[in-house]
Amino acid sequence: VGQLVQYQYVFLGLVASSAMVDIGKVVRQQLRLTFSVLLICVCAFTVWGLMRQDDPRALNIMSFFQWAAMTSVVTGQAEVGTTGTKAFLRMGGTVAGGLFGWAGAELARSMPQTASLWVSVWCSASTFLFKVCGQLLDVEYMGQVGAMATIIISWGGYLKPDLSLEMLFATRVGGICFGAFVAQISALVVFPVAASKDVQKRMQSAMLKLQEQSAMVWDALLSEVDDADSALHDAFHVGREAVVTEVRSAQDLLKKAKLERYLGESCPGVQCWMPALCVGKMGRSLDAAAAEKLLGQTREINRLLSTMFGIVYGDGGARVDVLTDLHRLYRHPEHGGVSALRKLRTDTLDSLKSIGDVIVGSVQAPKLKDLGELVQSMLKQSKAITEHVSEEIVHPDVAVVSLGHPDGSCFLYQWYTFLVLYERFAILVGQLSHSVSVWVASCPAQQKS
Repeated sequence: VGQLVQYQYVFLGLVASSAMVDIGKVVRQQLRLTFSVLLICVCAFTVWGLMRQDDPRALNIMSFFQWAAMTSVVTGQAEVGTTGTKAFLRMGGTVAGGLFGWAGAELARSMPQTASLWVSVWCSASTFLFKVCGQLLDVEYMGQVGAMATIIISWGGYLKPDLSLEMLFATRVGGICFGAFVAQISALVVFPVAASKDVQKRMQSAMLKLQEQSAMVWDALLSEVDDADSALHDAFHVGREAVVTEVRSAQDLLKKAKLERYLGESCPGVQCWMPALCVGKMGRSLDAAAAEKLLGQTREINRLLSTMFGIVYGDGGARVDVLTDLHRLYRHPEHGGVSALRKLRTDTLDSLKSIGDVIVGSVQAPKLKDLGELVQSMLKQSKAITEHVSEEIVHPDVAVVSLGHPDGSCFLYQWYTFLVLYERFAILVGQLSHSVSVWVASCPAQQKS
């Protein structure tokens, strides 16, 4: 009894201490598996301590818990939905295979002279049947588990003729089902992780990186030094790869997000996610189509920003002087007349920040209407400046003379190309704002800050 109390204190102490620490997703998964095994061990040795050691049923009951502990390790996954799906398939395949194995063992025991032949034929045929059905029904894992359960029960009944098939079925199949059940309960109670929430976090991170990249594009364009800044170049490409990684990770998580549904808050501040196989149509699931569209647009904007950065990043003897003339030539009437370049930069960063605020939940979705006006204003400015520069490009002598810098014609061509691409960028930002609105409306549990 003293040892049992110690086991329970160790278990509760680990749960309490781990809940106070901010740990990573991988560590949470491993702790969850540890808790499952420890809980099963506590149950096993509790029963073992309450039974007489010479009781013939004691070893069979311990075998039940042994199978349960091994199954909880195999079944436990990182997310609620994947754990629930695997647990359901594991239990379904085990029960079906166990029944087939029971029938095979009964057949072998009824004909002891050819028992080995019947066990071999029965296991082989059942394996073929389970594997084929699993592939046809797109539940291959269930088929594999069913074939394994058939072999375990059939061989167990043949090798242990003194053990009743009821006890064999209860200890093996029952233990596996109990282990899968404990794994699912642990996934829901101990550090629950939902793939849908991870998708949201990945998208929020990608949106923040896009804001930083856009700022660096404008830093490269409006730089007032002749030489290119290698640190800015390196920082931009690190950010670009970070967006690629976040988008790819979110894409991979979408498959797992389809396996779970949001039911609401189990208590204030605690979200309740359940496996889709367990709750059916209850609750809400992540809108995969809206997420795919948003990810695609994020990927396209990331590529376009990389192209624009490559165009404006560079040096040249006339760069600073030509840039000064561009500030003077292109004005915006706001605030008594400011540089249109700086106005365009401000509108862009404000637009992306507003989109980011919506996707993280700090701003309500209706504020996206303001984004449309910002994007349209940005697009009109781009077209107006493009048409002006276009006239200068058509008459290069006039352009060079008007700006007063014969060596700045290369930078002018870069500026014109940048604005042409900016028209496409403005359109994409407008589309992104709409996709974010749809995404936020479809999110089962949008994070609020």
